[in-house]
Amino acid sequence: MMSSVKHGTTIGSLNKDQIFYLNSRGLSKLKAEKILLKGIISEYISDTSPLINFLPESYK
Repeated sequence: MMSSVKHGTTIGSLNKDQIFYLNSRGLSKLKAEKILLKGIISEYISDTSPLINFLPESYK
């Protein structure tokens, strides 16, 4: 019996409007980008996933 695996990939850039909004609330561009990246990462890797160990400490 053969099985197949399909993988999906999301490629893109961070939403400039979201970065602008966070900047307007006093966050630096770097901090805004980190917040948005953490949100994207959390959609794919849960806090209990062993994959969390491979992330840099700043994204945990």
